[in-house]
Amino acid sequence: MTSLRSALTKLSVPALLPIIFLLSGCSVTYQWLQKLEIVVATPEGDLRASTVQRIDVTSDSTLFRKFIQDSGRRATIHGEALALKVSGERFLFVLLPDPHLAERTLDVPRNLGTKRLYRAIQSSIGQPSVKIAPEWRPLIVTFGSLSDPKSMELVDPENFAASFGDGYALTSLTLSIVDAQPTEHQIKTLLPWLEALAHDQFTILGQQEKAADKSLPDRAKYAIHPSSFSTGLLQ
Repeated sequence: MTSLRSALTKLSVPALLPIIFLLSGCSVTYQWLQKLEIVVATPEGDLRASTVQRIDVTSDSTLFRKFIQDSGRRATIHGEALALKVSGERFLFVLLPDPHLAERTLDVPRNLGTKRLYRAIQSSIGQPSVKIAPEWRPLIVTFGSLSDPKSMELVDPENFAASFGDGYALTSLTLSIVDAQPTEHQIKTLLPWLEALAHDQFTILGQQEKAADKSLPDRAKYAIHPSSFSTGLLQ
């Protein structure tokens, strides 16, 4: 395979055109819309909120993978974090999940090839929502003040009371496939500083080196960047 790649690099551009044309048609994109919904128990009763996100997965054929290294499946997510008003000015945000969340969460065939896998996901519209397993839950955060990005803190899914007080608990976080428009503009309204921050620094807190410090129990928050809240900030 290495010798084949070396030979290809020596070909002229005209000689490569037929190969490029052949390879360019060797991928297919699957798309679906997923809804994340959260239910939180409070002293006054349950609160719920949801968001709709679009997933695009490009799957390359076996022929393409023979020639190009590190190809295969490329998944991207488009949309916003899930926002829920918990009390007063306090909100929680379920950050954008891994784009492969649906295939890891839904009851779909995983050993019959990508075509059947992604078509099964696309055909899941109208099926009951499924609880997201703890190991696949997206990060949940809150802000002491919505106007202060430095006040961002992680929320422990198993201990909402530590962030919001007694009587608050995560009841469920679920995923379903829907036929609906993706959620837009809600995050920019709640966090108007987010777009400017996306241009100015890589992470929300600006101390990304702390994300690698294993002595910090909350080190994950230092790796959170503006695009974890919305993929439309720089458009």
